[in-house]
Amino acid sequence: MRVSLRLSAGRIVLNTAIVCASLGLAAGATEIFIRLFSPVRYHPLVPSAERGLFWQYDEHLGWLHRPGASGRFRKAGVFDTQVTINSRGFRGREHLDEAPPGVRRILVLGDSIVWGYGVEDDEVFTSVLEREDAGLEWINLGVSGYGTDQESLLLEREGMRYKPDIVLAEVCENDFDENVHDQVYHIYPKPLFALRQGSLLLTNAPVPRVSLLDRLFYRLETGSYLWRLVNSYRISGRILDALKRCARGAGLSRSVPLPLSSPDQPEQLLVSLLGRTKRIAESNGARLALFIVAPMPQPHRALVSRFGEREGVAVIDLDPIFSRAVSDEGSSALFLRGDLHWTAEGHRVVARALEEWLEQSGALGSRRPSQRPPSQPGEPAVVRAPA
Repeated sequence: MRVSLRLSAGRIVLNTAIVCASLGLAAGATEIFIRLFSPVRYHPLVPSAERGLFWQYDEHLGWLHRPGASGRFRKAGVFDTQVTINSRGFRGREHLDEAPPGVRRILVLGDSIVWGYGVEDDEVFTSVLEREDAGLEWINLGVSGYGTDQESLLLEREGMRYKPDIVLAEVCENDFDENVHDQVYHIYPKPLFALRQGSLLLTNAPVPRVSLLDRLFYRLETGSYLWRLVNSYRISGRILDALKRCARGAGLSRSVPLPLSSPDQPEQLLVSLLGRTKRIAESNGARLALFIVAPMPQPHRALVSRFGEREGVAVIDLDPIFSRAVSDEGSSALFLRGDLHWTAEGHRVVARALEEWLEQSGALGSRRPSQRPPSQPGEPAVVRAPA
């Protein structure tokens, strides 16, 4: 009887191994076939190289640049640039906590646009502006991939140590989407604010490291043509999506985003986060200003403009500025090929626009006094959700 059971168990293991090997061979053959005959349609995602070159995990913000990192950042056939990260983890030259006597400071928050994706260190608009006026320091705190939530947390944690006169924050269309996600780019967990009765609640903090299952999904997304093919079909794609949602429910994955609490959650959250950023800036004696990056749909541009009018915050809309520049110089001069990041000429256009805004607005005419701290007794600036 025992011998019979052993033989049965052995056959089961052998048959299972044969089935797995057969499936593996079939998947491999299909992968090769798709690569040969549909190399474009089902091409895997191509991860952006700056993440591997310059990013490191950060438990409060999700990721930051590695202090002191430097290297060549390339996109084949488009650009080949030198990137230098200073000792505090930001692109550009070193800045002391205290400004030199008589020098005013503007601190800039943003994502890869502000960081200077695709241009040299000295071609980023903040570097261009610093060369124009020795009495102004432009401190670039742009971090590629950041949303409004991470920018606000970064300002609170690092930015105000520089004691800026103006905090200039980028607003782009990506922010509306990224602010409602707790993981972006398939493999990068991040902090997430939720709105509870009109107050911001910080969740997913400390930021967890990426799960093993999401690492597997990422490898498939960036390496397998077959995976992309299966995802493209309605039925098989839905099955994979359902499996990912089950994995999310079990706490094994964040590859599927959380459902929206309401259709206008992205808009409400963006406005609340801008308000938070304003309170942080003003509590330290700085003035907040915003600049809108094109392209952005008119309803969202109007939303940001209304926030500015209501809160007394200057809003610089770059859309008409770029439209005029495109008509004069052509879009190829302002944007990288097949991309919406700015070329060196695009950065110069922005530098001129910001220079004109400073001159016409008189924004540096007087330093705004401190308003109120970001929190009053019983009113915390950030409430952390239970772990």
